[in-house]
Amino acid sequence: MPKSDRNPLVHGSNLEQKENHRTKYRDVESKKYLSEIRTEYSEVLSSLC
Repeated sequence: MPKSDRNPLVHGSNLEQKENHRTKYRDVESKKYLSEIRTEYSEVLSSLC
């Protein structure tokens, strides 16, 4: 796949899938980790813009 066809926000898409999964990642610890990852990811994205 050419690099230009790749989604530059693929990690955000994967994270969103985990945050919205109906059965997985529902426990308190998983939600905490996902929240921490989301915060870090958002900070990185904002620093690139």
